[in-house]
Amino acid sequence: MMEAKNTLSKYFSQSDGDGFIINTELPEFPLHKDIEMNSGLNPSEYGEFCDYLEKNNKILHGDDISLLPPAWLAELLKIPNRIVVMRSKQHGKIIGTVMSFIIPVRVKENNHTEIISHGCTTGLNVIGPLRKLGMGLALQLKIASECVKQGTFCSYHMIPRKIGNNSVKLQPWSRPVNLQKIADAGFTFPGLGKLKPKTMKKLYNVDIPSNYSYQKVTNSNMHEALDLYFKFLDENAKFAFWPDADLWRIWIDVFPTYIIMVDGNPTGLVSACPNYSRIEHSNKDIKFLSPVVCVGDMDSVIPVFHHICEKLDYDCVYYFSLQGCIKEDVLKKYNCQENNSKDWFVLYNNRVSLELSDIHVPLL
Repeated sequence: MMEAKNTLSKYFSQSDGDGFIINTELPEFPLHKDIEMNSGLNPSEYGEFCDYLEKNNKILHGDDISLLPPAWLAELLKIPNRIVVMRSKQHGKIIGTVMSFIIPVRVKENNHTEIISHGCTTGLNVIGPLRKLGMGLALQLKIASECVKQGTFCSYHMIPRKIGNNSVKLQPWSRPVNLQKIADAGFTFPGLGKLKPKTMKKLYNVDIPSNYSYQKVTNSNMHEALDLYFKFLDENAKFAFWPDADLWRIWIDVFPTYIIMVDGNPTGLVSACPNYSRIEHSNKDIKFLSPVVCVGDMDSVIPVFHHICEKLDYDCVYYFSLQGCIKEDVLKKYNCQENNSKDWFVLYNNRVSLELSDIHVPLL
């Protein structure tokens, strides 16, 4: 097998050179003879794929289970993607998974700018007995290889450990919306059990001022919304989601997207991604909503996003990190709390140097 150390140095670290892409060769990582890795996923396999993740996909911060309903997987796969499924040759069962959603990213550094296709890699999972044996890295390199075959040489990953020297620590935040359901599920949050119910309700109120409003993006106003996205995006953003009209049309279909307004004037834009979790100690399921695009004036975008979360009957708002336009002071202002984190944003095969505030791409 290729030595992991050399692989990390080659693909997951910053290095000298021209341009952002480090290597254009096809990565390889030999596997054990009893393991096979298959590319792609048939609709008939969605249920098996999701069942595997439900049994094996512990959330990075604890023992809770991250759920992926087959219907939601089918929606996600409308976005250009590559999937790798690791199976045992002996019994044919799934023993590992990884997905990569192909999106364009504008990369900008030292007066040099390129729009480069990246894989937003997620769903990396290896069955317990095979962990710490290099199988996770094998899956990462296999999915990278599948992306290279169609011209995507770079990717980014959200994983529980730092790899190489091109990694950025993520800081998640959350906020309850359905107080009773979140409490019944066993979550703790400031004020629970200490403040009176009326005080708690006021503290976590998601009503918005009468001059705040929002408009859902549809095919009829998608071009206006895309223009607003680029208008509100920080022009100096070093690593930014850069969709064209074709991808944007798919994007708004998969992720409900809203134009945020104050006094009828657009002040920002947000795309919402639903997530599902089972709390192990209470065996309760909760639904939470996360922004995968979030630009503009956060003093209006954040409270309206919380309001939308309640209107769509979600239990909690979850921010995978302070990133891009999302700032700590605004989240605190609207009663979000910092979560314990072991997550890292890891950049693969791109030598651009990033800090947390430089990251303006969706985390899935």
